[in-house]
Amino acid sequence: MSTPKVSIVVPVYNVEKYLSVCIDSIINQTLKDIEIILVDDESTDSSGKICDEYAKKDSRITVIHQKNKWLGGARNSGIKIAKGEYITWVDADDYIKDDYCEKLYRFAVENRCDFVLPSVYNVSENGEMLSKTTKKDAFCNITEKQRLYKLLISSYNYNICRAFISSDIRNRGFLFDEDIRYAEDYEAALRIYKLCERIYCFDEPLYFYRQNDASIMHVIKFERLKQLIYLFELREKFIEENNLKTKENLFNSAHLLIKLLIEKFPFVFGIKGKKYSIKRKEILQTIKDPNIQIALKRISVKKLNMGAFGKLCLIGLKLKLPFLIILLSKKYAKNN
Repeated sequence: MSTPKVSIVVPVYNVEKYLSVCIDSIINQTLKDIEIILVDDESTDSSGKICDEYAKKDSRITVIHQKNKWLGGARNSGIKIAKGEYITWVDADDYIKDDYCEKLYRFAVENRCDFVLPSVYNVSENGEMLSKTTKKDAFCNITEKQRLYKLLISSYNYNICRAFISSDIRNRGFLFDEDIRYAEDYEAALRIYKLCERIYCFDEPLYFYRQNDASIMHVIKFERLKQLIYLFELREKFIEENNLKTKENLFNSAHLLIKLLIEKFPFVFGIKGKKYSIKRKEILQTIKDPNIQIALKRISVKKLNMGAFGKLCLIGLKLKLPFLIILLSKKYAKNN
C-alpha cells in the first residue's frame, strides 16, 4: 500500500450535530490521496456510530474508539498510527475548504516546509461568516525563530491546533501533553517550533473555525484559570531556555496571562448558583499564586490593554479585593 500524502486526524467527542459537515468536508478534498483517522474519545451521543457509518462507505477512513483522553490524547492516538507524509488535525465541530489538503501539501513540498499554519475563517454555530484571521506570509528558518518566539510569547494565535506538519516532526518525538486539558495546543507550540526548521504562516484562509458555545473552549470553570497560570509558568521557562528574557517579552508574557484571566472572570465569578464564599476563596487562591504575583508586578493599570472592566479587575487583583472582582464580574455577565 502506498504512503498517503496527508493524514487527517479528527478528535471526536459528543459532536453529532456537526460531525457530518466536518467529515464531508474531508472526504470531498480535491486531493484524494489522503487517510482520515476519526478518534472517538468515548462519546456518549451518536458520534461514534456516525464515524463507523462513514468508515463503511470510504476505505480511507479508520475509526478508533477509546476511553476518554481529551483533545491531546485523542490527537495523539491519531498521530501514532498516521502513515501520511504530512499530518494535520481538524476539530470535529469545524470544517475545511475542499482544496485545503491540496494547497497546503503542494506548498509544503515545493518549499520544503515541515510546518505550515493556515489562516482561519471564524464562523458562527450555524456556519455564518463572522471574521477572518489571517497570518502574514512569512518563512521562518532556524535562524529566524526568535521572531516567531516573540509572537508566541504575546499571543495564542500561533498555536498548532490547525497545523499542517511533516511526519518527520512526529518521528522526532512530538506528541501532545495529555495531562493538559485546556490550551494543550499552545503548550505543544512551545515545543514543536523548536523541532521545525522551515515554518510558514499561510495567509489564505482554508479552515472554518466554528464558535461553538458548547465546546471545551467555551465551558469555563475555575480549573481553566489554574491552567492559564500553568501555561504562564511554561512560557516563563520557555523564555529562560531560549534567551528571550527582555523587558518586552517579560511584559508580554505577563500581559497575556492577566488579560486572559480577567476575560474569564465573568464566566467563573459572575455566574449564578455559586456561593459567594466559594468565589471569594477561589479569587484569593488565584491572587496568592506565586506566578500571579510575578505577573502583577510587571503590569500597571495604565499599560493593561483592556477597557474599564479589565482595569478595575486589575485593581482588585493588586489590592486583594475579591468583592470588587465578584461585583464587576456579575455586572459584566449580566450586560453581555
